[in-house]
Amino acid sequence: NEVFFGISNSVLGFGAFAALAMAALICICDGKLPRLVWQLLALGAGAGMVWLIWFMYQSFFVKSVLCPYCMVVWTVTIPSAYLLISRALQARHFGTRAMPLGQFLVRNQGVMLVGIYFLVIATGIFALWDTIIF
Repeated sequence: NEVFFGISNSVLGFGAFAALAMAALICICDGKLPRLVWQLLALGAGAGMVWLIWFMYQSFFVKSVLCPYCMVVWTVTIPSAYLLISRALQARHFGTRAMPLGQFLVRNQGVMLVGIYFLVIATGIFALWDTIIF
């Protein structure tokens, strides 16, 4: 339950989701976030996805169990990170060369997110097949 510096993973997650919620609230209230903040949020979301993939690996292949709390976090983190990163790319916060990729990701977000969830579910079924089938 602890990966970094003896701090509980859930405490780190609550902090990350609080920062994301604050940024979303600012945007909802027509506030403008500086480019550096968008870049840091997108990089943080990317790091969160790497961490999430590591947790999925641990859950599926190392421990062979599913944690309900973890699955809720996965369900929320995947679209949050996807949308934040794709919108930051689309808005040229990472330069004009990244904008077409951002436009593609935003335009196809439904298909991409369904594909990502399908991949996660298929990986879980593959990894936990012996546990699922009695």
